[in-house]
Amino acid sequence: MRTAGTVVVALVLALAWWGCGRKAAPPVAPPPSPVAPPAIVAMYPPARSTFIRYDTPCLWVRFAAPLDTATVNDRNIFLKIDDVRVPISVRWVADSNTVIVTPSQRLTLLTTYTVELSPNLATATGIPLGTKYWWQFTVNSLLVPGVPGPVPGARNQSPFASLSWRYDLDVTPGGVGYDLYVGPDSATVAARSIPRLARVAGSLYTPLARWPLASPNYWALTAVNYGTGERLDGPVWRFDTIDPAAARLDSLVIGAVQWGWASLTYRTRAGCRDLDFISGAGYKCGVLWQLSGTQALLLASASVVLWTTPTYEGAVPTDLGMLASTTEFATNCSFVYDGSPYVDEVRGRLATATFPAPRRVVFESDTLSSFVQDMMVRGLRRGFFLRSMNEVHYVSTASTEAQYRPTLTLRYYVPNP
Repeated sequence: MRTAGTVVVALVLALAWWGCGRKAAPPVAPPPSPVAPPAIVAMYPPARSTFIRYDTPCLWVRFAAPLDTATVNDRNIFLKIDDVRVPISVRWVADSNTVIVTPSQRLTLLTTYTVELSPNLATATGIPLGTKYWWQFTVNSLLVPGVPGPVPGARNQSPFASLSWRYDLDVTPGGVGYDLYVGPDSATVAARSIPRLARVAGSLYTPLARWPLASPNYWALTAVNYGTGERLDGPVWRFDTIDPAAARLDSLVIGAVQWGWASLTYRTRAGCRDLDFISGAGYKCGVLWQLSGTQALLLASASVVLWTTPTYEGAVPTDLGMLASTTEFATNCSFVYDGSPYVDEVRGRLATATFPAPRRVVFESDTLSSFVQDMMVRGLRRGFFLRSMNEVHYVSTASTEAQYRPTLTLRYYVPNP
């Protein structure tokens, strides 16, 4: 059997759903404020409530008796930040004795609002409220993650597709991060019942390993405000990777267009015209390939092949690493001692060298392929750094021996017609 309290709560829930639309947070009928006039039965948001969603479509206050509709307007009902009025629209819902207050703009994050009722607000029988009444609530500190890439429902995506979203640091008070969840089942992703794949500080995740092929991939973000501790779950999105059975493989070999080095120890440097380039302790060594015109490729893999000069055939360390560039390479082939481009230490090592033949150095990994796919999609001029403890010299594009020049091989899918 329903109690009277249960009926009241049900009526309040129904009112918020009908009056505010589907975006409304499920309201809770709070006990009347100790200073509220007897005429006021309930309000939403409740007095002194916190973390009220910024996208709450409307506020409301319910009265014990009908009001004089001539007094229900924005001259007697105010929404304020401090003493500054916020534009609103006001309407009366007669069958529930409720005033609906709709802000004209989205509520501002982590801001305290005041709802104020004028003493001139009167009942239908002409009895005024008699005294000014107000209450306050505070908005939450995060926006729901949005603007996903790939576009939700996208098909035939590369197994190295990066995930992107709107970055809200400019409007979110305090530091913000995003917990990323990815899986083949939408329900487990929505429930966050699987381990998070990563926590990302920015608006882009480049996978360290390839996504499963011919598979739906569901993903979602939980925004985290480091200052307030608030967590806010975003929606679940989906993209489908390409089915190799419905595509053919093709390849493209690209030569290096920029290379160079700078010695932090000897304060010497060279680039683009020299027959070799140098990595080693105290060296800044980089190489760049021209990827313009490759944006539409659905990458299957990427591999880099370098050749050492004959003198350094036996000098290549087994832990030689290829790292990402975090900034774009200059267009004048200059490698400065302490400036741009910089090594992306957060992304870390893209690949570790293998040595299938004397002098031949090969770099290939999922992480490297993901980095190249991201550069292609976003049209970036970011290259690679070589890091080694001992000095190694590599043949450059300026060499007359074409078979020893550095190459980047792209293998990519072409969907069947």
